[in-house]
Amino acid sequence: MTVRRGGKIYKYYRKRGAPLIALSDLPHDDPEFLAAYAEARRAAGMRERHPLGNLGALCLACEKLERFAGKSKGYQTILLRRFKTLVESDGNLSYRAIRDRHVQKDVRGASSPEDRRKAWRFIYAFALEADLVKTDPTIGVTVPDRPKTDG
Repeated sequence: MTVRRGGKIYKYYRKRGAPLIALSDLPHDDPEFLAAYAEARRAAGMRERHPLGNLGALCLACEKLERFAGKSKGYQTILLRRFKTLVESDGNLSYRAIRDRHVQKDVRGASSPEDRRKAWRFIYAFALEADLVKTDPTIGVTVPDRPKTDG
């Protein structure tokens, strides 16, 4: 958004319902301006877009499902947290290329393996329903045993 006041031009990033974020006076194609614009977009809470066919796009699609909205707020929070982790780590991967060994490795390395497996199963249940994949790589994925404690 460009504003002219007193002969001077001010540039802002504008998101509806949020305060304006001031940008530099550099040209629009300048790398510093583009970096500032990307940072303003992140600060305003804009989500990154993922190309179709990637795990990130599939996670975003799952968040918009009626079935997702029907879950409890606590369960939605668990899934959203795990979706975010998956998108950050593997968001650019093709969801068709993911196999059970990849899911198993991811579940074993997670801080909460049960929740991570829930997220993977939710994602691929949707992918199967939407006929995006032929097989479910989450079948047979197990959660590692917890260590025995004295408590």
